[in-house]
Amino acid sequence: MRLQEPRTTLRDYRVNFDLTLAAVAGHLHCDERHIAAIESGTTTPTTAEISILADLYGVSVATMTEAVDVTRMARKPRKKPKGGRLAIIERQSIS
Repeated sequence: MRLQEPRTTLRDYRVNFDLTLAAVAGHLHCDERHIAAIESGTTTPTTAEISILADLYGVSVATMTEAVDVTRMARKPRKKPKGGRLAIIERQSIS
């Protein structure tokens, strides 16, 4: 059985190239928050952004698309409070 190599996230690419969020944002002509959202998997980059990132990191668009998928799969889901919204409202009114 062959072990899979660890997959590379978008943040891994940026860190390996020793680039800041600001530097990558400059290439994409956007702000740092947008890059942070892409790297956290909360925002999906456009096809044009994937192409620019692929050029920046010297990889194929297919490889960069895979990095987007890996990033999204690695995203930790936010925990929902127990009991839903009603329980939160009830707890707040009790306090």
